[in-house]
Formats: sequence, C-alpha cells, structure tokens
Amino acid sequence: MIVAFTPYSKRLRELASTRGDQVALVVETPDATETYDFPTYDERVDAFASGMMDAGVKAGGAVIVCGPNSSATVFATAATWRLGAFSVVISARASAQDLAAYIEILGERYPRVTVVSDHLTPGAGAGHVPLDALHEGRCDREIVDHNPVPARAIPSGGTTGRSKLIVDPAPVGYSDEPMLLSPLGFDDVDSILVYGPLYHTAGGNLLHLAIAKGYRTVLMDRFDAMRAQHLIEKHAIEFLFAVPTHLQRWLNLGDGLRRDAFRTIRSMYHTAAYCPPALKERWLEFMGPERVWEA
Repeated sequence: MIVAFTPYSKRLRELASTRGDQVALVVETPDATETYDFPTYDERVDAFASGMMDAGVKAGGAVIVCGPNSSATVFATAATWRLGAFSVVISARASAQDLAAYIEILGERYPRVTVVSDHLTPGAGAGHVPLDALHEGRCDREIVDHNPVPARAIPSGGTTGRSKLIVDPAPVGYSDEPMLLSPLGFDDVDSILVYGPLYHTAGGNLLHLAIAKGYRTVLMDRFDAMRAQHLIEKHAIEFLFAVPTHLQRWLNLGDGLRRDAFRTIRSMYHTAAYCPPALKERWLEFMGPERVWEA
C-alpha cells in the first residue's frame, strides 16, 4: 500500500498558505505568552534557516539544538529539517562534557556538526550560532525545502551512563493515513498541550506532529500542575499526553484540582512508566473511562 506523505517543511508551506491567521503555536511561560499563526510560524522557520545557513548548516550536516522549551528551540529544530540536516535537541542544562560527547558521536557520520546554543560553545571542529541571535534575524532570500531521512535522534544516557543517541529512522512530516496515536483519539482533536521536554520523544515528536496535523499547539516551558490545569482551561485543550508523575502531581493539588477545567479534554493518553492501579482508578473516576487511554 502506498501511503501519501508530505515532508514537514512542505507541509508548513501548505499550512501557511491555507490556514491564514489560524494559530499554530502558543508558548506559555509564567511571565509571557507568545502566539504564532501558521504563516508567521513558517516565516520564523525561514528566518532561523537563513541564520543557520550563514553559520554553515546545509543538507547532509547535523545540528545540536541546546535550549529550553521555547519558540526558539522549536524554530531551530524545524529550520534544521528545512535545510536538510539531522537534528538533536539536548537539555538546556546539558554540560560541556555532554555536548562534546554528542559532537563526537555525530562527527563519525556527518561531515559538519553545528551547535545552536546560547550558553554552550563547542570546541574546534564544530560550528556555532547563538539561539537568541536566530530569534532576532529575518530572511530575505529563498530557502529551498529539504527532507532529511533520518531526521532526528533523541539523546540518552542509557543504562551505562554514557551519552548515546537513539535515531528515529522515520522522516518527519504529515500523512492523513492512520498512525500509532490514531486509536487514542489523536485524529479527532484540534488542540494539544505539550509540557514534556523537547529533548524527549513525547515532547519534541508530539509537538511537531501536532503542528504538521494543523493543530493549535500550546507549549509550556515546564510542567507545573496548577499552571497546566489553568492552560487546559484557557486554551480549551482537547488532547493530553501524561506520565504517572504528572497524574500524581495533579492529584496532589487536592481541592485545587477542578473537574470542570478538564471538560474540553477528549483524550488523555498516558504511558512511559508503570501506572499504579490506585492512581489509574482515580483518573478513570475523574475523567471517565472513555477519555483515558494507556499504551
């Protein structure tokens, strides 16, 4: 069976031309809210790509994005793919030793590695561009879209404690065919809240998948139970991903946990760790079994 697939960068162009002022990305921090519609999102990706081209990023290379849950980290990752390079997002708290290890790993496969970071500067042999500088840039040239395969890897310390990269072999993009999350209600929503770190699979992959689907995607700088509940209500969120730790932290709010704040949730999917039966029972009662999924 042939599955219709649109690469991520091409999909962004399509959404920018067809979705007008529809919101693509909202970034929420305790102090500010950033909102980007689909045309602006696509323009920012071009601006980041232009700045990264000036730093030597091109098809066939690799980019390490070291940043927090922020619009800059999102745009830098998308720009990496637009330029045809391989992306690795690492924690903003990563050490110079961590960075050196990832550069060494990538250097075995890619002819040039570029680091996008405000606080980590690589040694000789790798390029560098500050994340904040990219956010200030503009694009005055045509950026040719690419489709790197593979496109990304997730960093992991693994059981040995040594830095390693887990490569995702799939391309990044959009398909209207059923996918892994389809049975969990992901195809039946139009808004999603992401609070997992962008250097984790559930954070980064889920965010870009939702953007490619054309959903209104809300990104938190970090998980906080009370703020997350507020944002679910504020943005009428319909899809959530959670791990048992998130579920327990919400319950820890006690009387502050409000059932009506979750009324717009159509599907809450939890996985990644063992969920104690008592915790699962509390959420089945709180949400209703028809809205809670586990995989």
